[in-house]
Amino acid sequence: MSLTFERSDDHNILYNLLSQSPPGDIVTYGQMKEATGRTITGSTGVLHSVLRRLLNDDSAVFACEKRVGYRRLTAAQTVDRSTQDRTALHRHARRSNKKLVTVEVDFATLDEKRRLSYAVGQSLFQALMAATSSRAISMLESHVSRTDMRPLPFAETLAAFGGK
Repeated sequence: MSLTFERSDDHNILYNLLSQSPPGDIVTYGQMKEATGRTITGSTGVLHSVLRRLLNDDSAVFACEKRVGYRRLTAAQTVDRSTQDRTALHRHARRSNKKLVTVEVDFATLDEKRRLSYAVGQSLFQALMAATSSRAISMLESHVSRTDMRPLPFAETLAAFGGK
């Protein structure tokens, strides 16, 4: 027995509404409510499903405008948002690493699987913190500016940080 997935009417209505908005425009929660007949908020599951579909299938990027709706981002706005995302990623990695550091007190009580998970987690968070630091970003900017502004392959990115 196979299950078939059908998108809801709300999904299709929101998809059509959002996909027709040009870059830079805002689709308000009021417009979404008018189109669907339901209250739509930033935490509505069907809205998140539509936003993922628009990103994955249509390369359309949207960002929440608090208490207003969602803005379809222009190319420049998308790059600006990614800069904000890097800053947020750095803060999140720092907080997550700080939580793991508290485990050192009770490290001996952990089983082998959790010790491994601890070590991997702390290693990754420290790497993310280093890679998203302002110093690392400056190093990458310098390196990328010498390569016709193209993204670096992974190995070259590590080399730009001074890695082997």
